Amino acid sequence: MKYIKTLVAALVATALFVTAASAATNAPAVTASVANNDAWTLTLAGAGTTSTKGASDTALGAELGIGHTGKLILPLEAGFRQKFSYDSAGNNSYIHQSKVYTDFTVLKFWQLELQAGGNVAYAYGDTAATWTVSPEAVAKLYLKKDVWAFGRVEYPYDLNKSAFQNSLVYTLGLGLSF
Repeated sequence: MKYIKTLVAALVATALFVTAASAATNAPAVTASVANNDAWTLTLAGAGTTSTKGASDTALGAELGIGHTGKLILPLEAGFRQKFSYDSAGNNSYIHQSKVYTDFTVLKFWQLELQAGGNVAYAYGDTAATWTVSPEAVAKLYLKKDVWAFGRVEYPYDLNKSAFQNSLVYTLGLGLSF
């Protein structure tokens, strides 16, 4: 029950932050070159995790995601991501992570789109299974109406230990709307 309360609190806090941030923007939104608000998305990316304390250990991997865009007060994208990583710093382990996410579009300007949101993830593999929730920030640069390059940063909170993991998760990749 404690984990459910923490998860609900994180999602509500993310929604309140996004709503407040979008209400405070005075910049005009230009949407002519940005993808349709009702489409499926597919992403392929390289991903990494770096410790923010100690020796800055790093795990590298790849991530595949599928989502759907729509509108609920603000334009949003929700979906599923699967990440495969290899951690060479510790004991040469493989780590897999399944995520459910929601990202709200906070600002659109020309071909640039900024999003804020969060995810719930389950990590497993050659390591102890872990549940995390993470706030995330995403920047998308549209190369065409339905193709974009993106970067994402997350700061995971470990629900098993009730503490932040002291690591940053970063992702760079390409996306496609269809």
